[in-house]
Amino acid sequence: MNVSRGYKFIVEIDGIDQLLVQEVTLPEDSVEVVELGAGVNDYAVKLPSRPKIGNITLKKVLSTSKPETWAYDWLEKTKTGKREDYAKFAFIKQLAEDGTTVIRTHDLGEIFPVKIAPEGLKRLGTELFMESVEFAISKYKVTTS
Repeated sequence: MNVSRGYKFIVEIDGIDQLLVQEVTLPEDSVEVVELGAGVNDYAVKLPSRPKIGNITLKKVLSTSKPETWAYDWLEKTKTGKREDYAKFAFIKQLAEDGTTVIRTHDLGEIFPVKIAPEGLKRLGTELFMESVEFAISKYKVTTS
């Protein structure tokens, strides 16, 4: 049973404030495994190696405080700037049914955009959303309130 189904969430990124987002694909959090030569009984010994954090994707995105080009401007800094110029911190806060109580926080450290998929052009469309923005993440932590 997915107890978070139907819960609301807020996306906040340093310097951008809140984003209106219809869907978030959270990152996978895993550990790489290293196999060492034969161990006891001629079996390979597996040991944990370095942690690995997947990317996060925000879908149907609209900024409440920045111009529509905020993601493109940020991606350009990522391509040409120094890490301290483009790496930001972000939070995704899952809210209880009352819409204000935070029940879980996803702390995303040193994120930066790696891919933007714009909404296609439609003659009769009036959407202002970006289709999706994908971010690389260096640090990831989930806390429950």
